[in-house]
Amino acid sequence: MLAGQVPGGGWLLFAYLAYAEQMAEAYEAAHHQIADSAGPSQAGVHIAASASPSAFAASLARTLAERHNVGSTVYWGNEGFCIDLALHHPRRREDVTLGILCDGVRFAQAEDPVEWDIFRTGILECQGWRLHRLWSPDFFRDPDGNTRKLLREMKEFLKQEEQAEAMVKSAGAEE
Repeated sequence: MLAGQVPGGGWLLFAYLAYAEQMAEAYEAAHHQIADSAGPSQAGVHIAASASPSAFAASLARTLAERHNVGSTVYWGNEGFCIDLALHHPRRREDVTLGILCDGVRFAQAEDPVEWDIFRTGILECQGWRLHRLWSPDFFRDPDGNTRKLLREMKEFLKQEEQAEAMVKSAGAEE
């Protein structure tokens, strides 16, 4: 385009499509970089900033990473609808398998913390989250049993995912 000319609709569309292609290539390169760098022995913990930090959630994340090689993000999402602990997918580290909601101080300032927590849970489930509620008193009474429950639920998710992928592949092979 020459200097001083106003871009028309066709030019703007072309420029946008070129930009979208560049973004797709950048995303694909970043995705491969993450996949290549995240081997099975590199489970990590990312603790995001939060106005209501929980030492329990952070400690649980570190324990899962160290003892069970399960990576996670602590405080996934925004403050109002935050997942206390999002467990990463073992093969696709940018994806999550299970959201863990811990009791604690997150909604102590709410007029009715229980009502708010029920509302938050409903919204997150509508967005596709598979959630597990973890009460700290129960966890401290039986940490190994509760950890086994978390890991079992994560494995169930992965098994269902594999079955769904196999069905899609077999349906594609039949066509």
